[in-house]
Amino acid sequence: MPALPLGKLAILAVKQIAKPISKGLKNGAKNSKTLKNYLIMPVAQGVHWLDVKVKTTLMGASNAQVYKLNEKLAVEYGSEFISEFFLYACGTAILLFEYNRSANKRREKGREDTTEHRKDGERARETTERLAGVGVSDRGAGGGTQIVTKTSRKSTHSDSKSQRATSETTIAPPLR
Repeated sequence: MPALPLGKLAILAVKQIAKPISKGLKNGAKNSKTLKNYLIMPVAQGVHWLDVKVKTTLMGASNAQVYKLNEKLAVEYGSEFISEFFLYACGTAILLFEYNRSANKRREKGREDTTEHRKDGERARETTERLAGVGVSDRGAGGGTQIVTKTSRKSTHSDSKSQRATSETTIAPPLR
């Protein structure tokens, strides 16, 4: 049974809750003197100034004077801006959360693939070492009979200065 996508449900809930919160923030900002004087109106005047400057510069009149908005229009414009900003901030947070979650899944899958690759390499190395211990070092692509020679040095005296080399040759049958 597939698991419930709780993360996606939570994101949907945040998106649905953000709209009424935004409307409440807008209405609360209009009714509060403190918010109106210290947040809404300065934001509205700043956004209005930037808007007019950009538009007049694009039209070629870069030195045009910007008049301030009246209080009623500034409160309406500022509260609308704050409301929209809140919605976009929520949307951006959701987008970043989804991106990080997906990146973590990709990273974890990459680790699993790397771990499997490493385990395969270790198994291949162990098999090669085991075959080398039997006297078979490499069979080649043809799989035919190969002659494998092992050379070892044995000490004949305790001072290990004089050593004699012994050579052992075996014929390995093909693997089937």
